[in-house]
Amino acid sequence: MAEVEARGRVGTAMLMMLVSAILVVGIALFLKNFEAFVNAVSFYVNVPVMYVILGVVGLIAMSLWLGGCALYAGEKGHSWSLGFVLGFLAIVGLLVLLVLPPKKRVHTEAGGSEDS
Repeated sequence: MAEVEARGRVGTAMLMMLVSAILVVGIALFLKNFEAFVNAVSFYVNVPVMYVILGVVGLIAMSLWLGGCALYAGEKGHSWSLGFVLGFLAIVGLLVLLVLPPKKRVHTEAGGSEDS
């Protein structure tokens, strides 16, 4: 039961990182064609407002990425702060997280588990 629950949290972490990557790619594609977009809708859209919207979407993407990395590190038995810091390294940090071995857990007599 606990193993299925842990797999679900790892899946959630990976989903958060995937959504973040999709948002970043969307922002990049939008910025590539930004001039054509502004020329097409310049009567309807205020350009500074578009920059604010892109900034908010970027912050959401960054929050999802960092949260996903922290959650993934926590599920492998490491500190969530390690995942958070590695998240700032983007793909390199994700590769480090994927390569890190999970910490072994020692089961106690009371039925709980402790990190070793």
